[in-house]
Amino acid sequence: RKVTQFEVNVSIETIEQELVDEIVVADEELGVNAAREILEQSVFNWLEENTDEADRVMSTVMKW
Repeated sequence: RKVTQFEVNVSIETIEQELVDEIVVADEELGVNAAREILEQSVFNWLEENTDEADRVMSTVMKW
């Protein structure tokens, strides 16, 4: 585990510049992986809260 003196602030915003989530990463290994998981879950939660059923159906069809 390598802790550095540097920190990186990572934020996720919508196209309208609405903040979805942000996190400070200070640990090179653990921090990056944990930040990715946390921000990924934040994006999934935001999408769930901000899309309607038609969007979900279209997304599912496009994946297929």
